[in-house]
Amino acid sequence: MFIRRKIDTKIQEYLKLPEILAIVGPRQSGKTTYLEHLIKEKGGKFISFEDVDALNLFNHNIKKFVNAYLSDTDLLCLDEFQYAKAGGKNLKYIFDAYKDKKIIISGSSAIDITIHALKYLVGRVIVVNFWPFDKDEIKTVFPHFTEKELYDYYSTYGGYPRVAIASNDEERKVILKNIYNTYFLREVKDILGLVDEYKIQKLLIYLAQSVGSNISYSKLSTACELNERDVRKYLEFMNKTFVAYLATPYFTNKLREIVKRPKAYFFDVGFLNHILSYEASSGKKLEQVVMMELIKAGFDVKYWRDKQNREMDFVVYKDNKIIAAIEAKRGGKYSESFNTFKRLYADIEASVITEETVFSAVDSLKENEKIEK
Repeated sequence: MFIRRKIDTKIQEYLKLPEILAIVGPRQSGKTTYLEHLIKEKGGKFISFEDVDALNLFNHNIKKFVNAYLSDTDLLCLDEFQYAKAGGKNLKYIFDAYKDKKIIISGSSAIDITIHALKYLVGRVIVVNFWPFDKDEIKTVFPHFTEKELYDYYSTYGGYPRVAIASNDEERKVILKNIYNTYFLREVKDILGLVDEYKIQKLLIYLAQSVGSNISYSKLSTACELNERDVRKYLEFMNKTFVAYLATPYFTNKLREIVKRPKAYFFDVGFLNHILSYEASSGKKLEQVVMMELIKAGFDVKYWRDKQNREMDFVVYKDNKIIAAIEAKRGGKYSESFNTFKRLYADIEASVITEETVFSAVDSLKENEKIEK
């Protein structure tokens, strides 16, 4: 079952430009399925660097690689590009020497991990984030869903395409378990180089239990039997491999407001629910759904908190400009925290989002952005 992705329109436009197109996003977000379909549609060639022979040729003899894979096509896609140890340098060679060829690469990590030696490609690469399904794409799989059914599904199983097309809920849980296990097999062991992933598992469980709350590096260090330097290193790694999102504080007054401690979220609520054995609270799931939809819509997200523990869940940015502030609350009532934020930052449009309004509220933000542009 192939579902054309919303990002396709943007990718089609980027194919007309000379730069290398780098498509990065979480594992199992649908990148490979989409790219195989795109390359077949365009008459190009698709190579995965899980093919050890192709990978070794690329790493050790780039001219032979070009003769073998690029000489007879104008469009070449290199999947799982994070395995290429000479990535940036060799891509620069291809880009400079074969200007009539279009190269697409993809990877399951942020661009500076996907492309080793990224410095070689300054001005030569366009990066596109490729996320799991958003609520509109989920709706194409389940066109009969009501808004409530859509929310209930999305807040339980998230947006992974393979999960969405599974035949039943038990199969969905098995697939989410496999995605979780594959993360340790591929990212943690292959990229981070950890043989014993026990402490990373403890860190993920701690983060899942703390979703939507400030995290303390010192407490994480003690709970997970790691030194603080490793805690920071592993959190950054989880962020760059699209598992955990760290929202930093928004502040204008260092004496009155929190300025350092981040809040942790996950890039997919299904991943979170698997870790918590599907026992995440309704409040956690609501915050996660808001976060996922904002990120997939291209917004950046911070949060606000003062030293009296009054908090605004999300301060939403686009192109370094504050767009809105959001409090995710099941009851929908204005809290003391919300009223305090409004009094201090009257010029920022603020609203309360509930389970019933989350999708329409994020849609409104997207529409307002289009109008302003």
